[in-house]
Amino acid sequence: MKRKIQSVITLSIAALLAACGGGGGSASSTVNLTGSAAKGILIGADVSAYEVVNGQVSSKALATAKTGSDGSYTLAIAPTSNPVIIKVLAGVGTKMKDESQVNSDGSFVEVTLADTLEMRSFVSSATESVSAQINPLTELAISLANQTKNGSDSLVGFTKEALLAGKQMAQKMAPTGTDPFADKPAANATEMTGLSVMMAGLVKAKNDDNTCNLQCQVTKLSENIAPVINSDGSASLDATAQNALQAKRNVLVTKAQTALSGSPAAAVATNTTVAPVVFEAVSAAKFEATTGMEAFLTAMRDGFKAAKDELTAADADLKSKYGNLSLASADGIGAVLGRMTDECLTASGFACSGAGWTSSSGGYTLTTTLSNGNKVSANLSGSKSTSGFDVTLSGMTVKSSADKNLFAIDKIQLAATGNEDKMNIVFEASVKAYDQTASSSKTASLTFSKTTIDYDYSTYNSTGKGTFSIKGGLTVEGNTGDKLVGSIEGSGVKLRNNTNNAIYYPSDMFFNSAKVSLEAVKQSSSLLSLSASATSKTADNPFVYQTSDNFETFSDTMELKVTNNVSLTMTQSLAAWQTLTKSMQITSGTSKVTLTGDWKLADAWTPDAWCDFAEGTANTFRCAKELSLKSAGNVYTATLKKSGSTVAGDIYKGDIKVGDIKNNIITVNGREVSLF
Repeated sequence: MKRKIQSVITLSIAALLAACGGGGGSASSTVNLTGSAAKGILIGADVSAYEVVNGQVSSKALATAKTGSDGSYTLAIAPTSNPVIIKVLAGVGTKMKDESQVNSDGSFVEVTLADTLEMRSFVSSATESVSAQINPLTELAISLANQTKNGSDSLVGFTKEALLAGKQMAQKMAPTGTDPFADKPAANATEMTGLSVMMAGLVKAKNDDNTCNLQCQVTKLSENIAPVINSDGSASLDATAQNALQAKRNVLVTKAQTALSGSPAAAVATNTTVAPVVFEAVSAAKFEATTGMEAFLTAMRDGFKAAKDELTAADADLKSKYGNLSLASADGIGAVLGRMTDECLTASGFACSGAGWTSSSGGYTLTTTLSNGNKVSANLSGSKSTSGFDVTLSGMTVKSSADKNLFAIDKIQLAATGNEDKMNIVFEASVKAYDQTASSSKTASLTFSKTTIDYDYSTYNSTGKGTFSIKGGLTVEGNTGDKLVGSIEGSGVKLRNNTNNAIYYPSDMFFNSAKVSLEAVKQSSSLLSLSASATSKTADNPFVYQTSDNFETFSDTMELKVTNNVSLTMTQSLAAWQTLTKSMQITSGTSKVTLTGDWKLADAWTPDAWCDFAEGTANTFRCAKELSLKSAGNVYTATLKKSGSTVAGDIYKGDIKVGDIKNNIITVNGREVSLF
């Protein structure tokens, strides 16, 4: 089990370069529709959801809610495979953060709406929890769907094909690198994108024309544009309509650049780019597959961001609480234990003598001053015999020369029974660190639960084999409820090296099983947890290069969870000499993806595969020529291949290609998608 970890790192990098897939999971009685409502962010607006059946919008709301201070909403509805339209209604007096007015600190001016504003968005189905933003461009999509006709020039209603056609066109109208259905609204100038700039242009357009309020400006986006659903189910838009969309977008971006000139948002407005609106007919099935892929990636990105934000906030909080706690004065422990060994554990038994020792009830007390001026006081009791010793250190304090508490030990107990060939060692400890800030009462305690180490080397000389085991736990806890809890358990063998020219494994101790767990908790909320387990069967002769007749078999699993948003599970196993199997599963937000591969024996390393040195084998490698990427339920799949430092592969939903990975970049629907 002394394997290098570069194989795990290699797999991790590959997964992060290619993490993409689809949602999945068991059926639920309710699913959540989530998102944000914004022209700028709308605060306290009414949000409702309506099912679309056979192209008709139900008059009865599935659920209602109000937007929060960040414009967010959550609607719990029964699952449905039908489209669902989500509507936001901001009445007179609703607060809105106006991107066209930016304060010197980058915040948006909060305004009160003088007129009602209504906008809609949609999801093509809601069989599982899904998100959808609501903004003027999603309203454009709904309006275009309502204006969509068939080849006979008749309106088709709110069919899934019409809704998806409107969505395609709204996405084409959005500035480069943005998606109105997926991108959250900016809360300040720092977060602004081209989409936020375009929204600022709507307010500028309203201010420039006092005959057309904000609702009017939103409605004008879809005027005189009528998509057509073709006989094959794809949508098309004639050149005149495409040019009209492009002209409307360009006007809004130009107006925003004027409005934001000289503000903290001037740079992002100036750098907002727009590509020509060229609409390619794509079937509803393919477009739905690609947009589902985008939604998956958005959920994964949101999960990563939420975990990062929570960890960043926790780091700042913990530093403010414990940044001045110091264990630097723990050198007092070494001084006391050193003197205990030299001056108390004598050949005849347990008795302390020397400067600073005084006899006390049931033991001894040490009072001394260290070379750095810190003052140490400790109580010591115990016993020693030919079969072992049992010593307890308690009531130890370390103070500065000015009598400020620096460090304390409630208890350390160390006991051992047996002899050098067979022994049981028990260790327990509880120590405390103090905040070094003047007059602060903050502390942190460090507790080692009963930790045992057993070894039996009594047959080592005769058979060349002995055994050992360890089991214990650790808790670090502050006086404000934050803590770190861990445990360890393992066992193995000690083997004698009988090979004269041993060329590997200078150590003679080998773990056959191990379990480790660690969890960081901030006031009852788990921030980070790690668990790992491993089993192995040591090679018959672990001191030489491994071969097909002499190799270590093993199986490892590691799981890492970051807050409630992200988890990573990695496994690897070697049951047969030819193949090492590895797997990694990443869950972020509501998205899950699994990456697997087989590392097979190879005579040489190649840059066009993922290669590891075959443990202990001279000039032999194990390489994976391709990796399999699958989402939960195999909704999305990809086969990844490596060429030098780049990873590439096509992403499919069934037999529909929904994206690709080229030069380590994920592209869906012709747009590059970032996971971070």
